[in-house]
Amino acid sequence: MRHPLDIQCPLCEAAAGQRCIGKSGKERKAFHRARGTRRAAPHPIYFRKAERTESPIEAALVRTIREWLDFNGFSSTVTTQAEIGPYRADIIVEHDGRRLVVECDGAEFHAVTKEQVERDKRRDRYCAAQGVCVMRFTGAEITRDPRGCAAEVGCWVKLR
Repeated sequence: MRHPLDIQCPLCEAAAGQRCIGKSGKERKAFHRARGTRRAAPHPIYFRKAERTESPIEAALVRTIREWLDFNGFSSTVTTQAEIGPYRADIIVEHDGRRLVVECDGAEFHAVTKEQVERDKRRDRYCAAQGVCVMRFTGAEITRDPRGCAAEVGCWVKLR
């Protein structure tokens, strides 16, 4: 079985995490349906209390992850700014007793210095030692295609 993110759109050849530029059609819609739905306005069930987030990219990603999980029928818990040992994770997704830490590394809030990289690596090693998976997304990835990022998180939920 091929990994869902390795499959390409039959018309535009876009990977699952990329924006499709093809024409509309049943095949294209079926391919992109796995990434969630595109709505002109948020559905009423998506109006939730404001999350405790530190940046706009975190808020956008947590909202999109929840939409993707709801659309695909998964009952996972999504928590923001949760403590994990001595660290605080941006987003934690819990599903069937497993945890995934999702980090949003935006340029404005995560200066790319040697010390910051070392701290992030230390945090990733700590999570690995605790048996927690970690996914990191850059601010550019989240801004360009939040549904693709949410689909990658969804693949972790589906395939484990």
